[in-house]
Amino acid sequence: VRRVLFRSMAPDAKSIVFALNQYDIFNLNIYRLRDADISKLTDQIGNSLSPDFSPDGKHIVFVNRVGNSPSALWLVNSDGKAPHQVYAGPKDIVGASFGPDGHTIAFTMEGSVAFAYEVYTIDLLNLGAGPRQVSRGLADIGGSLDWSPDGKSLVIFAGPVQAREVYRLDVATGATTQLTFSGNN
Repeated sequence: VRRVLFRSMAPDAKSIVFALNQYDIFNLNIYRLRDADISKLTDQIGNSLSPDFSPDGKHIVFVNRVGNSPSALWLVNSDGKAPHQVYAGPKDIVGASFGPDGHTIAFTMEGSVAFAYEVYTIDLLNLGAGPRQVSRGLADIGGSLDWSPDGKSLVIFAGPVQAREVYRLDVATGATTQLTFSGNN
């Protein structure tokens, strides 16, 4: 059984990166729209999920689980070369998104409660500083996130299952603004 998940469009809109599950292993693949060519970007380096292109399209950040260790942040060139780990935290990382500046990555990592996440950022130009926690006190944050075009906020979802709401999270202050108010968003 093959299953495609976690799609991300390149900034130039000429290719799509996605995770393909084959035989219970997720690998990243890239689909080039011009010639309808699909090629592997990762090949059995772990379970590779949640890819996102850098603003210049040269790199892809993704979440990768190797063996039984917590899933970590990885980078790979958009041609599939040089996959490498960027950051491994104490718990599972489930979502990642390149910031518009091209060197800041936002990610969600499991907190003290299973399947409830906190939002962090990490600067590729200063990895030694480690991640900075952005979210504080918002219950039941989900794994997906995306940047605003100006890089000042992130869009996230939070709340109990079947009653998720969408929030804007200010990257500088951690303040949240609820954007939806009913249903399961």
